[in-house]
Amino acid sequence: MEDSNTWQLTDQHGKTTVVKMLILATGPLNRPNMPVFKGLENYKGKQFHSSAWDNSYDLTNKRVAIIGTGASAIQIIPNIAPIVGQLNVFSNNWFG
Repeated sequence: MEDSNTWQLTDQHGKTTVVKMLILATGPLNRPNMPVFKGLENYKGKQFHSSAWDNSYDLTNKRVAIIGTGASAIQIIPNIAPIVGQLNVFSNNWFG
């Protein structure tokens, strides 16, 4: 709705909503994007993507690094912070 600087959204049930701001957070979790950086090939510890979370791995008192600060990270970090021994969060600045 260009005249009013708003977006008109219609959901799958036909309900229409008018909004002033539209935020698209449609990350493709079915296509994990694993970061690549120097030295990763030498890492011997456990690693997995949030879309393929390993529930069998016990994080209790482990040193954990989260790479990324998106939607998955804001769900994961508050849940694991109380049980891990150390938590480092790295914000990636690449898009791909």
